[in-house]
Amino acid sequence: MVVLVKWRRLRSWSQADVGRRLGGLAQPVISTHESSKGTPTLETLQRYASLYGVSLDELLAGPTMVGQWATRG
Repeated sequence: MVVLVKWRRLRSWSQADVGRRLGGLAQPVISTHESSKGTPTLETLQRYASLYGVSLDELLAGPTMVGQWATRG
């Protein structure tokens, strides 16, 4: 899911950073989700959304210019 890469890069986090913040998911799991080689469960998607401070709809749509400024500011 390329949108997960965009949210992560917006915060300048590594895959390992995201994994730790999600409660210990291994970096290869994050990589699998980001490359669409594996699909995260609904629960995991909700955890991603919570981590990035967005709704599930916003998470899947990807960051917008407005969202980028809001999260940086």
